Amino acid sequence: MYKHINLFAFIFSLMTFATNAQDVSSSKETMIKSVKSWAASQTGLTEDSIKVRALDRRLQVPTCPSNFDVSFPYNTSQQTVLVTCPDSQWIAYVGIRLQDNQAGFAYVAAQDAGESVLKSSVKTVKVSGSTRNVVTSLDDITDLLLVKNVEKGQIVLKHHFVKSVTIAKLKKDVLKGSKISSADVIFEPASSKKAAARTLFPKILLNDAI
Repeated sequence: MYKHINLFAFIFSLMTFATNAQDVSSSKETMIKSVKSWAASQTGLTEDSIKVRALDRRLQVPTCPSNFDVSFPYNTSQQTVLVTCPDSQWIAYVGIRLQDNQAGFAYVAAQDAGESVLKSSVKTVKVSGSTRNVVTSLDDITDLLLVKNVEKGQIVLKHHFVKSVTIAKLKKDVLKGSKISSADVIFEPASSKKAAARTLFPKILLNDAI
């Protein structure tokens, strides 16, 4: 008889544990949804762009009859939120990751190395904050040239560019000893890494050059 009672108690304890586990899972899911919804309203991002780091089993989330309160506890960071349950005074600091929260640009068409990138060459996009060297202002690449070929849709990064210089090229062959004027040459930008030193000189030197 005692064996039957002990067996019943054991089975009941398993059922209770399973029920509690389901409650924790359900309440944690509710908390995650609350965090995503609140963070989206604060950042202007979509909920899909917000990842809540709450999968650690040590984070036990109780059932909260009221809505969870969510806030940023630190003025200088959006990587952590403070979650509280007004009914039980339960609190937890939960890590979050904001994806596509950085303003940037993407190429609207493929371009070759040596070309300049204009305002019409790119479109504004949202980029993951973990992406480094993102060009956030077109002023940063003014007078710069592409150092590599880029593809349509690729994010515009600072290391895609190199400083440009102006080089002079003859429009036609000129006989030795003939004078060269500014009308005989064209000036165009070139990569500072590829421009030969002999092509770099003040334009005034072309006056009456032979």
